[in-house]
Amino acid sequence: MEKSFVPLLNRVLVRQADVTGALGGVLIPSTVQTPVKIGIVEAVGIGHRTNNGTVLPPLVKKGDKVLLPETGGIPIRRENKDYLLLHDDELLGVFH
Repeated sequence: MEKSFVPLLNRVLVRQADVTGALGGVLIPSTVQTPVKIGIVEAVGIGHRTNNGTVLPPLVKKGDKVLLPETGGIPIRRENKDYLLLHDDELLGVFH
C-alpha cells in the first residue's frame, strides 16, 4: 500500500478535471482553440519560506478548482491517476 503524497513547501498536487460547458459560472465555449486546463487541488505544501524564516501559506486548499497553465508542472502518476505537481504561483486562478 502506497502512503499519501504531501507536497513540500509551496508546491501543489493537482488532478486535471474534465471541462465541458461551464465551471464556476465561467462558460467555456466549444470554439476555444486550445483546451482550457482545469484542475482539482488534491494536496498542498505548507507554503513558501521567506529569507527571514516566515512561512507564507499557499493561496489554495484541497478541493479548490483551479485554472492551470497551458504548459508546465511535473506529471505524476499514482494509483492509475494522472496528476501535476506545480508551484502555487504557477496556478492562474481559483474558481469559487
